[in-house]
Parts: sequence; structure tokens; C-alpha cells
Amino acid sequence: MTSTHPHLPAMAVLTLGTGALDAATYLGLEHVFGANMTGNLVLLGISAGTWSTAHFFGPLCALVGFVAGAALGGAMDIRAFSRPRFITAAFALSFLLLGAATAVVVLTPLTTTVIWVVTLLVGVAMGMQSVLARAVGVKDVTTVVVTSTISVLFSDHRAWRTAEGRALMANRIAAVLTMGVGAAIGALLLQVHLAVAMAFALVAMAVSYGLVLARKG
Repeated sequence: MTSTHPHLPAMAVLTLGTGALDAATYLGLEHVFGANMTGNLVLLGISAGTWSTAHFFGPLCALVGFVAGAALGGAMDIRAFSRPRFITAAFALSFLLLGAATAVVVLTPLTTTVIWVVTLLVGVAMGMQSVLARAVGVKDVTTVVVTSTISVLFSDHRAWRTAEGRALMANRIAAVLTMGVGAAIGALLLQVHLAVAMAFALVAMAVSYGLVLARKG
């Protein structure tokens, strides 16, 4: 019998933080998604189609940062989770980048240029996180997007017939629920301060990695 993936709780916590971060950046950084690159691509397309730059440079910074973070994660060879030193280094770097972005929000007035810098830093951190999540390898829990997960969740009816399939469904349900709940938490915390919502994502990242280490130990 196949049980639920041992790292599902860790990835669920990480997805919770990502949902909070996306809500915080969308509402607090002039309509840009910190982690959801599908949303940013759509915003870029809308800007191009309407000949407007109002929501162009923010999503562009997020996308460039995400690509850079993913490329950096690949260069660090963290695709195989069997290389714990590389995983730890990549986690530390993504944590520091998100922490730096949070510090900038606390210490600096949010001018347009500052928003772009913060967005870029968040994008790099999330790009690295996406590679880390793939390295952990919980199927259908990417921590940054759930569109395809929702599609499979409601179309793969045969999955409920086997223990392995039900375990996969548990992954998918966890991904969808935690992303939505995280977004709600991010929106609520934003009423206190943007940095508080971003700090929640930082805490979630740290807790997630702690859970991964605990399972590996």
C-alpha cells in the first residue's frame, strides 16, 4: 500500500507561504505575483495588448527574477534531492533573498523603483524555491501554481480506486487548499503591513525546510 508522500506536510506549508506571498505582492506591490508566473505572463500580455505600461515592469521584474532563480538553482545542481549540501545552500540563499526583500519593504519607502527591486528579489527567491520543490518531488505539489493540479484533481476519477491514487489525490487537495488559505492569510496580514505578510512566507519557508530535515533525519 502506498502512503501519502512523507514530505507532503513540508510542501503544504511551503505552498501556504507562497499563497500568502502572492496575495501580498499582488495587493501590495502594484498587481504583481511574486511566485505565479502564469499570472505575470498574462499581465504582460494585457499590457502589450493595451499599449499600457501601467502593469508591465513589475510583472517583467518578477518573471526575470524567477527565471534567474530557477537557472541559479539548476546551476547549483539541486535537481537531485540526494545532494543535501546543495539543497541547504539553495534554501539558505532563497531564504536570504526573500528576507532581503522583506527588509527593504520595512526600511525603504515603496517608490516605483523600490517596488521593482523588491519584486526582482522575490522572483529570484521563488524561482529557486520552485527548483527545490521539484527536487523534493511531491507529485502535483509545485508550491507555486495549482492550475494543472486542479485540472487533474477533478478529471482523474480512476485515481480514487487505488491506495497510490488516493495518496496522489491527497497531495493535490493539500496543494489547492493550502494555496487558497495562504492567499487569505496574506490578504489579512497585509492589513497590518506588507512586510508582515512577507515575513509569514519566510516563516513558512523555514518551517517547511525544518520538516524536510526532520523526515530525512
